Parts: sequence; C-alpha cells; structure tokens
Amino acid sequence: MFADIARFTTLACVLGALALTGCADKGGSPTGQVRPVPSAPKPPGPAASPAPAPPPARINSVVQGNLWSQAMEERRASLEKVSTGTGIDVGRTEDNQLRMVIPNDLAFAPHSVTVGAALRPLLDTLASGLGTNAEIQVAITAHTDGTGSDPQNNTLSLERARNVREYLIGKGVLTPFIQVSGRGARDPIASNDSAAGRTRNRRMEITLRETAK
Repeated sequence: MFADIARFTTLACVLGALALTGCADKGGSPTGQVRPVPSAPKPPGPAASPAPAPPPARINSVVQGNLWSQAMEERRASLEKVSTGTGIDVGRTEDNQLRMVIPNDLAFAPHSVTVGAALRPLLDTLASGLGTNAEIQVAITAHTDGTGSDPQNNTLSLERARNVREYLIGKGVLTPFIQVSGRGARDPIASNDSAAGRTRNRRMEITLRETAK
C-alpha cells in the first residue's frame, strides 16, 4: 500500500513538472498569462532628397515671334549687374522680351526732360553691343503720375522718352527700330491717391525684343 502511494506521488510530480515545462515553452507564466513578444526595431527611412535646382533659362526659345538668344541672356545679366541697388528692375517677360522698369525720380529731375546721371550707366550698358543690330527692336515708354493736366503729363513723358532715344543714338545705337511713347498718367500701376503710389507711377519702361528669323 505504501508503495502504491509513493508511485502515485511520483507520477503526480512528473505530470506537474511536464505541465510547467509546457507553459514555459509557450512563453507563458505558471498562471497561463501570455507574455508580449517585443517587436524588432524599424530600419531608418531613406534620407530626404535635396530640393531640385531651378531649371536654367531656356536659350534660343521662341515665344510669339520673340527669340531669347544667348546674347539676350548675357545682355540681361549685364544690365541686372549695373542696376543692382538702384531701384531699377531688369527681367525677362513671359513673351521673351527684356524689360527694364526705371523710376523717373532716379532718371530725371522733377519736371525735367534731361537724362539724369544715375540713368546713364544703364543706358551705356544697354547701348553696348546693339549698334546696327537690325534684329533688335527697342521700345521706350515714359509715364507720369496723376498730378498736373493731361496735356502737361503727355508732353513731359513723350519728351523724356525721346531724349532717352537720342542718348542711345549718341552712344552708337543706329538700329531704326527704336519706338518712343509718352503715356502720361494713362497707365497707372498704383493709386495716385498716395505719395507711394504716385512714386511708382512715375516710371520709364524700356523693352528689347529680338525677332526670330
């Protein structure tokens, strides 16, 4: 009888040990709770790509019959350089024209039609290389603010545009395609009700276009 009890006790111990071993193999605890399995760390994502560089200016493109050549691009760069810090805006239009917007307060003394000293470096650079280039057309348009009468403003703006043309001719620009226009106060880009607006309206615009062959 005592032998039977010993065998029974030994069998119970063996079964209990096997049960605990099974729980440990499944990652559990003796109470049957499941232990969470830690997740593997995620690999670092790819490094952010640098922002793409802006495309270079398209050379020898034609828009509305206007050619933007290498010579025109070089002319734009030289005019932009000489205009740095002066308030003169130099740029390329959407239809491939080279445009300069010049404040009249920089180019002329008040009520004067004489080309001012501050404008001459730009005109000298503009004249350089033009010569008798028949492919280049130049348009000079002068504007005033809204003060004064229309006849006075129209006359003042036209005389200023003509004098800029004469200055370019005096520097050797012999192309016959120099157009001048005095618009007076007819094309404002700001309100004439404020001093700042009137200053913006007093301006001269010079555009160059190279016709495509």
